[in-house]
Amino acid sequence: MTNPPNDVELIQQFCLRYVNKAVREHFKDLDSVLDEELSTANSRHVAKMVSLHKDKDPITLTVARLLCFYFSMGNFEAELGNNDVEKYMPTRLRRYKPQIKLYFLEDIADVDTGYSRLDGTITFRLMTETSETITKSDLTTYATRVKNLFGTGSGYIWKKGKIMYSYSDWEKGYQLQMLCRNITDAKNLVEKVLDIQNHTPDWKYLNIEENAEPIERYPTIPHTKTILGKPVKDSRERPICEVRFKEGMYKIPGLKNWQCLYDRTGSRKNPILET
Repeated sequence: MTNPPNDVELIQQFCLRYVNKAVREHFKDLDSVLDEELSTANSRHVAKMVSLHKDKDPITLTVARLLCFYFSMGNFEAELGNNDVEKYMPTRLRRYKPQIKLYFLEDIADVDTGYSRLDGTITFRLMTETSETITKSDLTTYATRVKNLFGTGSGYIWKKGKIMYSYSDWEKGYQLQMLCRNITDAKNLVEKVLDIQNHTPDWKYLNIEENAEPIERYPTIPHTKTILGKPVKDSRERPICEVRFKEGMYKIPGLKNWQCLYDRTGSRKNPILET
C-alpha cells in the first residue's frame, strides 16, 4: 500500500483538480485566451491568473489564491441575504442575468482540406433583466434586433484574424473577446453587438492584445511533427478565416439549456423569431 499524501500535498492536489475546475467554469468567457496569454492590463484576466493554482505553488500562495477566488469571485454571496448581495456585490450579480449568444460558422465551401469548419461565438448579458422579469415579448424584441443586425441578406460575416480585441463594460453586461484582423473590423462587430441593447460603445473599454510576431506564434499553416513515424499537423491557433452568422441563442437562469432566439438557416426548432 502506498503512503497517502501529507496534508499539504492533499490540499494542493484538491486545488489543482477541483478548485481550478471551478475557476475555469467561472471564467468561461475567457476560454479563447490561453493561460499564458492572460494580460495584466485586463482586470478579469488578472482575476483568473491569481485564482488558478499551479503545481509548484507553495502552500502560502495556495491559500492566497483560495482567498482571492472565494472573496472576489466565489460563493461569498451565499452567506449574505439577497439585499446584502445587491448592496455590496452588484457586479457578482452578472452570473444571474439572462444571456444572449451569437453563433457564427464557416461556410462549407471555405473549409480547408483536412480541417473541420471553424466557428465563433459572442456572448453578453442583459443586465436590466432577470429570470423573473424577462418576457416573451422582450425576447421577440431582442430576436428582431439580432435578425436586423446580423441576419439580413446572406448573414453578417465576422473576419477572424490573429489579433485579440476585448471590450469590457461589466455594468452593461459586456466581456467580449474577439479575434479580428484589424481595429476597424473589431469596432464594427462591437457596435453591432451593443446595438442589440441600443447601447453606444465607449472605446475606453476596448483593449488590444497583439503578439509581436503573430505569424510565427500563430502560423497560418501549422507546423508538422513526426509521431510514431507519421507526420502529424499541429492544431491551428487563431486561423485567418471568415465565419458567417448562423443563429442567436438565449439562456435564462433557472432554465438548463440554451434556447433559440433567431435562426437564420431555419434548422432550429421553435425559435422565438422565424426566419
